[in-house]
Amino acid sequence: MKGIVFTEYLEMTEMYFGLEAVDFILENSQLASKGVYTSVGEYDYRELYALNDALSAYTDKTANELMYIYGKHFFGYLRKTYYQFFDMFEDPILMLLSFEDLVYVNLRQQYPDVDFPTYHLLERYEDSIVVVYSSTDGLYLYAVALVEMVFKYFGSQCKVQIDLIEEDGTRVKFSISRQAAD
Repeated sequence: MKGIVFTEYLEMTEMYFGLEAVDFILENSQLASKGVYTSVGEYDYRELYALNDALSAYTDKTANELMYIYGKHFFGYLRKTYYQFFDMFEDPILMLLSFEDLVYVNLRQQYPDVDFPTYHLLERYEDSIVVVYSSTDGLYLYAVALVEMVFKYFGSQCKVQIDLIEEDGTRVKFSISRQAAD
């Protein structure tokens, strides 16, 4: 897993929970990297789970809640870094449908050793899509948060129904539907 995922996680931890939380999770996680990350480095994805579990122990949040919060945080990084991609679209569903072809193709060329998630389209309607999310790291709640933030970016809302295909979250069916704004 790319180091930017870890550096942003630590940034999110400090932003939401304080520097003491960062110290706690680094001291209370058994990390091969010793918690020293560079944004371009490559690290075992299980270290993210270890950090997340430690943060859960430090806070009153479950590991799933924290991964969801992190997905919302990481969206800010994606928006800043890949702004040209966001500027190409006026609709969240069209953007999500294009993500695999436009973003992951480019990222796979830059980082051929990284195992990026895949999204397989099952159904498409005017205001909804059904996809299967597959990822070796099982960060499906992180992905749900990103989907919701894409809709928010476009001034819209969505409902994401989650159906675990694999209990460990490595394959999940998402039914994503646009919702009327409140």
